[in-house]
Amino acid sequence: MTEGFIRQRRNLAIANILLLCLATAGIQISEASLAGFNFKSFDKPEVVFWLIWAAWAYFLYRYFLYFLEEAPDKLGNAWYRNFNSVVSESLFQYITKMYGPINEAGRETTYEHVAKNDWLYKGQAIAPCSHIESHDLEEQYIYFEQDVPRYYFIHLQLLACIKFLLISKSTTDYLLWPVVSIGVFIYCGLYVDWTGALTALSN
Repeated sequence: MTEGFIRQRRNLAIANILLLCLATAGIQISEASLAGFNFKSFDKPEVVFWLIWAAWAYFLYRYFLYFLEEAPDKLGNAWYRNFNSVVSESLFQYITKMYGPINEAGRETTYEHVAKNDWLYKGQAIAPCSHIESHDLEEQYIYFEQDVPRYYFIHLQLLACIKFLLISKSTTDYLLWPVVSIGVFIYCGLYVDWTGALTALSN
């Protein structure tokens, strides 16, 4: 994660937290201080809230610019690793229960391989010693093909999704604050009745 992305994420987090604090506390702006000057009252306090929302929108926009530049590859790689750790390893165990030890060099155990082969697993099982008639390594393996029912993957796919969303570091790094921003927009901007809500400002 680059320094620029971390900075944009921090700015977006601060903007979201500020809006949440203002909305939940029901704060009304009546006084401010700037460069040593105190302003006791505002004829149009809604302008301040519009500026806060504008800053929030700007930080969200900047966040997505950096997100599109950096996050897709990182999230894709993290998802691929997570998916294989759950689905492909379970597939490997499923095959070894039927055929015993598998030739690691010759196996195609990933979900991607099986899906591309029309749900057909192609591999090499290690032959029993009694089947070996020479020292030729090729004769130590039995080539086989095994159909894998598609329903076998359903619960594994669901488990992989849950694990990726709840446990993966990449999820909190890249997806947490966009989701929080959507919640802040709905809650602070549309749902809560306070002077800085977008529904109140637009009236």
